[in-house]
Amino acid sequence: MLGIRVDADNKIGTGHMMRCLAIADEARRQGHEVLFICSIDGDSYMIEQAGFRLELMSTGQTQSLGECALIGDVLRRFNISTLLIDSYFVTPEYMECCRAYCKTVYIDDLHEKIWPCDVLINYSNYSECFHYQEEYPTTKLLLGCRYVPLKKIFSHVNREIRENISEILVLTGGTDPFHFARELMARIFSENGAVVRNSCTKKKHYTVVCGVYNEDRWLLEQMASDNSQLDVLFNVQNMGQLMEQADIAVTAGGTTMYELAACGTPSICYSFVDNQLQNTKSFADSGYMLYAGDLRKHDVVQSVLEDIDILANSQELRKGMSSRLQDLVDGNGAQRLVKALMEE
Repeated sequence: MLGIRVDADNKIGTGHMMRCLAIADEARRQGHEVLFICSIDGDSYMIEQAGFRLELMSTGQTQSLGECALIGDVLRRFNISTLLIDSYFVTPEYMECCRAYCKTVYIDDLHEKIWPCDVLINYSNYSECFHYQEEYPTTKLLLGCRYVPLKKIFSHVNREIRENISEILVLTGGTDPFHFARELMARIFSENGAVVRNSCTKKKHYTVVCGVYNEDRWLLEQMASDNSQLDVLFNVQNMGQLMEQADIAVTAGGTTMYELAACGTPSICYSFVDNQLQNTKSFADSGYMLYAGDLRKHDVVQSVLEDIDILANSQELRKGMSSRLQDLVDGNGAQRLVKALMEE
């Protein structure tokens, strides 16, 4: 059985949970049982909605040494053979504790420590910048975008790049603490409901996807009720379809960048926390996406409007970006990951 130790809430966000659900979906497809192990009750609806078993530990000490006895008992009771840990709060001591019971796997986004694990994953497009081979001589390494864990709907996407754009998709992730979507829509739409008439917004339709912890959902929905050119969606189940239909996407750093890549959707990315900086800048430096800046420092809304204008005025730019994105991510990473994790 595959155990997955992960949490999600309004501070952690939902990115860790969503990629773990993609891995769990593929594990189930390949015939493996999956158990989610969490310490925050807020996770349960996403896990149960997807049809997976959940073991909830109420420790109040996320991935601390105080949790070791509890998780050790869970690993024994459910006969977990492989434990995937996806958290920035884990410690090497905690991982050693888990490793005493089963094969232990860690998703390493930040490269801040040397982790005592059996398998290490870093699927970022900048993983080659680190010296993993020298640092982990006996650990199985699953590195690079071949291992991006996406749901099955993101494989084999056929992308059409239209001459003129009409659909713009706005994604903020599970939470939007800097109110980016609200500010972007406020600047696009005037108070009386008419679209501000400039080259980058004229006759465009906007779809904003609200994450589960987005505090501006009701305000955005109110704006949409007054504007036929704005839709606001919540609890989206057809994200792949939305990305395929979009001519341009605007996204926060995180898993959605790789989903958009698999869909070949020309995109503008931005960051608002430190762990997104390397990802967004790397995509921009490699020519995969345009980078609008860090919400904590820059007027990202203005940069996004300017970048939409740039993309709207160049079909060739959008075609080239789309092709490079799909060359980077083929959507089959979860399948490769599960095979590598569950082999004896």
